[in-house]
Amino acid sequence: MKAFSVLFVFSIILSLTSCNDNTQSVENGKINGQVLSYKTMKPIAGAYISTQPSTSNVMTDASGNFVLTDVVPNSYLLFANKFGYYQNYSSITIQSGKTVNAIILLKDSVVNNNPEKPLLLSPKDKATISSSEILLEWSCADPDNDYLTYDVIIDTNFLSGKIIFSNINQTKVVINNLISGKTYYWKIIAKDTLGAITESNIYSFNVTINHNPLKPVILSPDEGTIINGNEVQLEWSCTDPDNDNLTYDILMDTIVVVGKLIYQNITPNKVVVKNLISGKTYYWKIIAKDKSDLSSESNIYSFIVIINHNPNEPVLLSPVDGAIISKTYSQLNWSCYDPDNDNLTFDVYLDTNIFVEKIINTNITQTRITVNNLISGKTYYWKIIAKDNSGASSESDIYSFICDTTNNIPEDNSFVCYFPFNNDVDNYIKNYLTVSY
Repeated sequence: MKAFSVLFVFSIILSLTSCNDNTQSVENGKINGQVLSYKTMKPIAGAYISTQPSTSNVMTDASGNFVLTDVVPNSYLLFANKFGYYQNYSSITIQSGKTVNAIILLKDSVVNNNPEKPLLLSPKDKATISSSEILLEWSCADPDNDYLTYDVIIDTNFLSGKIIFSNINQTKVVINNLISGKTYYWKIIAKDTLGAITESNIYSFNVTINHNPLKPVILSPDEGTIINGNEVQLEWSCTDPDNDNLTYDILMDTIVVVGKLIYQNITPNKVVVKNLISGKTYYWKIIAKDKSDLSSESNIYSFIVIINHNPNEPVLLSPVDGAIISKTYSQLNWSCYDPDNDNLTFDVYLDTNIFVEKIINTNITQTRITVNNLISGKTYYWKIIAKDNSGASSESDIYSFICDTTNNIPEDNSFVCYFPFNNDVDNYIKNYLTVSY
């Protein structure tokens, strides 16, 4: 067992005022003291005097007196220790240029007891830590009410004695720079002023540092895209540094603050949003979350909804379906209307193939054209494709007409008619009759 000493507290502090100092400079102070026996009130020689915070250490003389000089102004614990007595201490405050008188009484001791076993409070044994730092906390008492200090031992090796804090008086410390994937072992050693020690149990904790998901990347639609329709597919990508499974919240609104949640805790990285309103600008973002609810947010993207309708189906006016054209040219006529009042252009298809694959005019604005060089005896098929300025289009029916010039009227607008003047077929008289039309 360690030396006999220590602990009964009774102090008498008298302050003596030194000479007045009218200057503003700070002067060190002084402690005059005496150590007496609590039982006999006789001086105790050879008592060890120390302070906390530390200043200088002295021994009491034959009269139990001691002097500490050049003491920096501060608050101190003034300790007196001697073998065979309980430790005693007194709280004092040194002011600039002042002297403090102190009397410390020591009570006879029988034995110095070891500190009680430190109780580890936090973290619990075998806890899992998801951060690179941790608060270690414990409690401890001393049966002799001795002043205690602690050594903190922590390492990834169970048998290691690596001290990371020594002789501290607080009962909690923060440990930084922990490594993910490691198991740490820790214990506390409690020590009294006479060197008696007690060790705690050894606890462990595992470090599994969870990182936030990376920032989601918006893939589609691009920023500022114009959406032609009342629905859109939103698509994004996101990864997690710890390979955690991710879920997503989707926020979309017609205001840039984007506070409206439209999907929550979904796992796909694409969704279709319907019932969009034409003329509105929509703002949206993605929040990615891992299993520990750590999250990250994407940038805010926007798109504009302008719903464009296809032009109405062109109506073929002439020639009517199945018409017979007696000339080698014809005028094609049609009409078309756009519900959005967009300007329209037209592609004209004319072919002798029923599938009408041959385009003869493209991107024209008028609704009639003349086609030439038709071949007699051919059947022609035609159709019109109408297009607006957004590329929306519609297609007419397919009409046909036949070019037949065998009964064609002469170009000079006249013809010659032969007929018998009377019933005497032997005496035909050739008469010419010119008819204009």
